[in-house]
Amino acid sequence: MAVKPAEMSTELLEALRNRGETEQLEQRLAELAPGRLADSLRSDRRKNAFWINLYSAEAQILSERSPLLRRLKIIYVAPSVRVAGRRMSLQRLESNMLRRKTIFGTHKPHWLTGSWERRVRVEDVDPRVHFALNCAAESCPPIRSYTPEDIDEQLEVATRSYLESEVVVKGQVAEVPRLFKWYSGDFGGRDGVLDFLDGYGFGAERIDFKGWDWSISTREFA
Repeated sequence: MAVKPAEMSTELLEALRNRGETEQLEQRLAELAPGRLADSLRSDRRKNAFWINLYSAEAQILSERSPLLRRLKIIYVAPSVRVAGRRMSLQRLESNMLRRKTIFGTHKPHWLTGSWERRVRVEDVDPRVHFALNCAAESCPPIRSYTPEDIDEQLEVATRSYLESEVVVKGQVAEVPRLFKWYSGDFGGRDGVLDFLDGYGFGAERIDFKGWDWSISTREFA
């Protein structure tokens, strides 16, 4: 049975997990008809699963192929990911498709967004995606494969697991991963971060941001 476009990023991620070849899968993703991919991503569940899996897969592939560029963090901004006839950067996958933002973190106006991108980016941003994306750095959450059918439960597991391993509450201060600083707007600002943490049992009045280890760490599957 032919693999549906929405499932191709899952197939690519599983090939990485099993130490298989990825070049043919990458080529198939690159040659997908744009309209066919858009038709396959008709819900936020499908969009989140597709772009999360693709981001994590490509971050591993690019980091292993170009370790020097990875150390210089150039792979995040270089348009090295090919999908549906387009070249995208990892930053674009994250910011535009999953966060509806520009690469600078600001809201992207509707009139600056192409019609195809409007069809394939998420409608409602789920901040839990930040605990699913793995950029091949030591401090990243572990890699998991996400499916449209179970993504809500899968994101909840990933979020709770990452917070339990990384958040430390000392008195009224919560020591949290630095991604809460970089993406605080996705959580509703600092107060939103505190409310988010409280919802997972990490009640605090103040936040202290931990450092981030950018050392290359690929294929760290959960």
